[in-house]
Amino acid sequence: MFLPLKSLEQGGGWVEGPKKKANWAKSLTDALNLGLSMVAAVSLGYLGGHWLDVRYDTGMMLTIIGLLLGVATGFKMIWDRTGKKSR
Repeated sequence: MFLPLKSLEQGGGWVEGPKKKANWAKSLTDALNLGLSMVAAVSLGYLGGHWLDVRYDTGMMLTIIGLLLGVATGFKMIWDRTGKKSR
């Protein structure tokens, strides 16, 4: 982050301000956690719907419903986790 030393009209330049300590390991862990949670929710929805389709012989209807529920659940988990961090 750069802060103005003097205004540019007065011939001033820019000076580097304080840097935030980057915690890349925590950020990487959070990103992997969100990604794996989304994959798990979608996979469980799809596999559960497929299992119900095979069991009750309903074609692809329950697989699609399970997949959509998995996607919705995954996005809801991401929404909750990212909203919690911004507060």
